[in-house]
Amino acid sequence: MDLSRAAYSRDLKIAAMRALDAESRIGEIARKYQVSPHLLERWRGEWRAKGDLAFPGIGRRGASLPAVEDARRIAELERKIGQLRWITTFKKSLTAFQGSSSASRRQWRGCLFEEIQQAAAKGQAVNALCQMTGLNRAGFYRLRRPGQASPVEMEIRDEMQKIALESPAYGYRRITAELQRRGFDVNHK
Repeated sequence: MDLSRAAYSRDLKIAAMRALDAESRIGEIARKYQVSPHLLERWRGEWRAKGDLAFPGIGRRGASLPAVEDARRIAELERKIGQLRWITTFKKSLTAFQGSSSASRRQWRGCLFEEIQQAAAKGQAVNALCQMTGLNRAGFYRLRRPGQASPVEMEIRDEMQKIALESPAYGYRRITAELQRRGFDVNHK
């Protein structure tokens, strides 16, 4: 069963309204054009309210004039172009201060992360700030919380290094097995 709505052309609606103005019986016109009398009543209300501007097109009941829509769309596109220009200029100025050595880039990234953290404290979105600066959001969160290794982790690392020095041919599977033999509760990761 097809449940889609019937789409009536503007010409059909205007012809039905002119026939309705000429004749007085809505039932005859509804049968002639094979539409519901209730639909004709709704069309009549729109026809009386708007006259020739009624029935602007299929699926656009009460739509505004095309010139107004075009002006609204143009204003939106101009706003987006302005934002893109600002972002491009911002990124160019950021890369100018980036530096050439890895140490200077690391320092530069740290300064940017501090700025992002201050802006985030004021309520701005970290995701948008990281996108604007061209930095990775995961890197921002990783830098915020430098992980301190627990004493157990340090002990396991020390033991792994001892095993690797004792038996340089051992891979991760043998090192894992040796750690387990020495009493550490570890898996292959």
